[in-house]
Amino acid sequence: MLASVYLRTNGDPVAAARRCYADLLDQVRRTTDPETLAIVGLGVCGSGRQIAGLHAGTDAVINEIVAHCTAAVHFDPSVDTLFEIGGQDAKYTHITAGVASDYAMNEPARPERAAFWRSRPGKPWASH
Repeated sequence: MLASVYLRTNGDPVAAARRCYADLLDQVRRTTDPETLAIVGLGVCGSGRQIAGLHAGTDAVINEIVAHCTAAVHFDPSVDTLFEIGGQDAKYTHITAGVASDYAMNEPARPERAAFWRSRPGKPWASH
């Protein structure tokens, strides 16, 4: 992975997607010539995923529950439970045989909770 971006859409997913692409390109240019690369995957979560998938011409757009489950099973095939506390909500996912088999999502997260997690040093939610 050569580049990554985490940003909020602020109610304008098209503008956020454009900022994201520009930032990714700037990061890539620091290490290599973008003309020599082929993009083989795109990962986007949240409200911007549909716009990003449309722009990129992806074959499929999946939701965060499937994405988180797939990543967790990749790193630990025995995992059976996920708790995800995001900027907008919190989710519980139960995994059976490597597949999300049940989930629950709360009401939107309180802004102060999201602000607390975003302010943590080292971005603990992105440690893997």
